[in-house]
This record gives sequence, C-alpha cells and structure tokens, in this order.
Amino acid sequence: MQARWLAVAVLAAAGQAWGFDVPTRMTFRDVQYDVRSVDLPSGLRVVVEKDATRPLVVVVGVVDVGGSDAPPGKEGLAHLVEHLTFRSLQDQKHPYNDLLEVAGAARWNATTGWDLTTYYEVGSKDALDALLTLEVARLARPLLGVTPEVFEAERQIVKNELLQRDEQGFVTAVWTRLTVALFPPGHPNSRPVVGTEASIAALTLEDAKVFVQKYYRPERMTFLLAGDLDPAALAKSLPQRLPAEFMDAPASGAVAVKSRLPASPRAVEEPKSSRDLIRVKAPSDVPVVVVG
Repeated sequence: MQARWLAVAVLAAAGQAWGFDVPTRMTFRDVQYDVRSVDLPSGLRVVVEKDATRPLVVVVGVVDVGGSDAPPGKEGLAHLVEHLTFRSLQDQKHPYNDLLEVAGAARWNATTGWDLTTYYEVGSKDALDALLTLEVARLARPLLGVTPEVFEAERQIVKNELLQRDEQGFVTAVWTRLTVALFPPGHPNSRPVVGTEASIAALTLEDAKVFVQKYYRPERMTFLLAGDLDPAALAKSLPQRLPAEFMDAPASGAVAVKSRLPASPRAVEEPKSSRDLIRVKAPSDVPVVVVG
C-alpha cells in the first residue's frame, strides 16, 4: 500500500512539473439523454437511449430470470444457461463468441443474479444492426446447436469457477456466505446463484432446455439500445429489426408489459436470531468491505 501511495505522489509531482493539474476531486455534469421506451404486444420492452459523446453503441438484453428461479437441487442452472448461450450456433456453424467478433463487437459479457440475467455487447455505431440481430437471435434460441459435449465442457467450466471462489479462498467466496446469512432457510435467494458442486453435477442438457423454454420468453425480456444513435428512427424501425415472435402478440392475446419495480416496497423482517460474525479469509488486491 505504501508503494502505491508513493506512486501517486510521484505522479502528482510530475504533473506539476509538466504544467498541468492532476484532478483531486470528482465533478458532476448535468447530463440529459433522449430516452424512449416501446412496449410491444409480445410483452417485450425496448428502451432506446441516445448518448453521442462517443461513436459507440451498446446492446443489452435482460431476461427476468436468475438463480432464485432454479428448481431445488438444480442451483446454478441459470448461470450455466448463460454460459451455454455463448456456445450456441446461431448460423449453424460458428460459436456465438466468433460471430460477435465478426460483427464488430469490441467487448461483451453477461452476468447472472438472483432475478436477472443480463447480456451486453459494445461496438462502433456502425455495428448496431449486426449486434442487435445477434442478440435477438441469441435470446430467441439460446441453446441452438449446443451438443451434449459442449454442455459438459461448460458445466466443467462453471464447476471450476465455483471451486476457484470457494476452495481457493478468493474474495468472491464472500458473496455465497453472505447470501446464506442474509436470507432465511427456504428463501429462494438463500441458495447460491452459482450453485454447489453437488447441484452442478446434477444438471443436464434437458434441464437447460426446459429452463429456457419456460423463462426465455419475450414477456420476460427487455432490450436496451444506447449510444450514438437516433432514438426516434430506431424505435420506428423496430418492426423491420425484430422477428415476429418478438413483435406480435401470442395466440392468447397481447401481453401487458409489467412494471419492473413493485408499487410499494415489501416490509423487511427483523432477524429472528442473532448470528456470529462470519469471517472469510481470502486474498484481495485491495481492501474490501461487504455490507448486507
């Protein structure tokens, strides 16, 4: 830590010698964005946001499903499905990761939480059409082309991530312990999003297919398109950019898009018993405080 402070001091001194001031405080600008939201008869919501400060765009696909939706004993299923989507063959030939590179994505990733699975890609503004087409295809057919061999390979990767967190004592293991401590036994969120070694071993490709069929549906999805783009023109051109299954109402009728936030917050229950302080010893590059 002393060495890092020394480096900062030297940098500050150099900045003065070179004739510019090193910023020492954070400033906030009053920034407003052109944001438009379109609710479609399928139940899909599309949010378009203009930010022309950089010639970049980001495509985000959010699915209202997460670790708390996994069947008992199948913890980690939502996270494994997230991994598998990157191995899908949307063109019947190439893994999704390769298609993102060809489309011009500069960065991409995904995260799985208790209630949401979020996918995103960032690229130049000229890559918007290609990135949106790929993300729509991925969420429409998350497991297209995923074979039992690919499934097993990704299951082992997820298992290794779990072992890295817990057995190696990395600081990410804190989140699993915190989850168990915060929620009472039996609560959906008391189960680890990444699963356990036993639950991951119990997962099958058929489990993933059933999970996707149940949850990866337009009424549980939100798309965010943001960056250097024209919100009005983009919102108007959605019928040409989205497949009919994402645009049109199902046979049962139009689906009303639900509010993503509750009308009123739920009451927080007081702890029914005191708990001992939980200590997790783990290597960390910087001091970390986790409060729940």
